[in-house]
Amino acid sequence: MGGGVVKRFISLAVLAFLGAGILVTPANASEGNPNPGVFPPHSHPYGVSYREWGADWFEWAFEAPVATNPEAHPNKCGPGESPRVWFLAVSVGGYETAHCTIPAHKGIAFVAGGGFCSPAVGDPFTTYQGLRRCAVDFVHSSVFSVRASVDNRPIRHLARYFIVSRLIHLRLPDNNFFGDPAGTYPLVVAEYFFVLHPLSLGRHTIKYSDKLGQSPAAITYHVTVTR
Repeated sequence: MGGGVVKRFISLAVLAFLGAGILVTPANASEGNPNPGVFPPHSHPYGVSYREWGADWFEWAFEAPVATNPEAHPNKCGPGESPRVWFLAVSVGGYETAHCTIPAHKGIAFVAGGGFCSPAVGDPFTTYQGLRRCAVDFVHSSVFSVRASVDNRPIRHLARYFIVSRLIHLRLPDNNFFGDPAGTYPLVVAEYFFVLHPLSLGRHTIKYSDKLGQSPAAITYHVTVTR
């Protein structure tokens, strides 16, 4: 990947994938789950860890060519590898609105801020631990003011949902979203990630926003859950 890939991803995934983890005050452990509509961050929604869901989301968001890439289409959503969960894409800059129709009984996963590190973009790390540290440091120093809400109810204690992925081998095809040569690129993603319980039938609104440095971005999803 070219040297601008990190910025391209951050400025399009940090928008809906930014996290103000360092600004969030952790809740008292006795409070239990402060977000009953969201799977707890240390749980395994549908038998899969948050860490693995985060990697699956990144691959879903960026491995498809532009012609079928979810980031390049108005609905910006779709099923992931698992039939149990649908993914929501991020804003590619500024303020966006998307409409998504999701079958009933599906979980919903999305990223509200984050970034990645990879040797392919010039990061001087080749081990998983080095890439992990690089990605975490980047997000904590560059991604701010992350917000997320479902039906106007804010998701609380966002820092709890900060995850670091496994090592991802991103398989970019020709005509990929980044405009880079086709190939396989190792990377590690650090991100604020959420998996929602299935929503009730009808219309819902999911919003998330953030800032990469001083550049704000936000996306509003008008979700319709159908039988």
